[in-house]
Order: sequence, then C-alpha cells, then structure tokens
Amino acid sequence: MLQPADSQARRAESSWLPRFLRPAPTAPRITDPEQIRHGYAYYRPRILLWTTVGYAAFYFVRKNLSMAMPVMEEQLGIDKTSLGIFLTLHGVL
Repeated sequence: MLQPADSQARRAESSWLPRFLRPAPTAPRITDPEQIRHGYAYYRPRILLWTTVGYAAFYFVRKNLSMAMPVMEEQLGIDKTSLGIFLTLHGVL
C-alpha cells in the first residue's frame, strides 16, 4: 500500500508525463457514513447502466461482420474461402 510520501514521490517520478496522464492528487478519506451511503446510492445505478451499455456496444460491434459477408460476396466478388481466411485472421488479431 502506498503511503502519502510515496504518492508524492510517484508524482515526481511521472513529471515527464503530459499533465492529463499524471496521477491525481490524493483525495481526503470519506469517513461520514451518510456521505458514503449517498455516494453508493448515486453511483450504483450509473455504473450498472454504463456497464450494460458498454457491454451491449461491444457485443454489437463484435460480430457484425458475419451479417455483411453476403453483401461483400455479392458486391465485391470475394469467395467464401477468402472471407473465411479473413475472419480467421480477424479472430486471431
């Protein structure tokens, strides 16, 4: 676990990084139970929503090439073997 002095040393070591990539300053600890409860109530639904949206976007983009294959065969004149090789290499990459 990093001690406060370690975080300052880490920040000094990363001074060669652009400002937007540098570590943020250490925030004070939240000890008030009501503030913690409020934070959980505020962030939980948002985290769930954006995690679901991110997963749905990933899943939609992940396999859309198979829907385009018939059109690619027809319009570009590419045979099934070439498309199969392309899909295999796409999966490997």
